[in-house]
Amino acid sequence: EIAMMTADILSKRNEPKINPDWRKLQKEIGDYCMNTRKQGQGITTIQNAIYNPIKLILDLRRVNDMTAEQVPVARKIFEF
Repeated sequence: EIAMMTADILSKRNEPKINPDWRKLQKEIGDYCMNTRKQGQGITTIQNAIYNPIKLILDLRRVNDMTAEQVPVARKIFEF
């Protein structure tokens, strides 16, 4: 029983901490920010303008806490 508990803990430790679907969308958002910024605009400012509605609507403290189920909603917010 202890061996099974240990194996379960170790397998969870190897899982990605940030959802891979969110990572993909996050990269798309980053690319969008890089390609659309104007002179004098910071990438972080544009990124936060996208992330803040996502966090508010999905009730997230950090966007990296997003689940796989929340990613499609985040994508809709980004594409809006």
